[in-house]
Amino acid sequence: MEPEVFKDAPSICNKIRNNKTVVLNLKNTDYENGRKIFDFLSGALFALDGSINKIADNVFILAPKAVAVLTNPQHDDLDFNAPILEWDEDME
Repeated sequence: MEPEVFKDAPSICNKIRNNKTVVLNLKNTDYENGRKIFDFLSGALFALDGSINKIADNVFILAPKAVAVLTNPQHDDLDFNAPILEWDEDME
């Protein structure tokens, strides 16, 4: 989501309350509105036991409590040989 003004923040918070993960892009938001939006959503995530992780300059992943975000995966944490999607070869 790319909010422009503070009034956009509550709708983002509602998505998190509904167990949706949000990628928040504040790159095109002016500093004052970006700071207000970030502060509001940080407080909301704290109250909801969610998490916030920076993935780039002014870009964040906002995750509800039910979602774990892995920011620095280790080889032991992931099974790199596991297929991402399991295709049914009979359907070809």
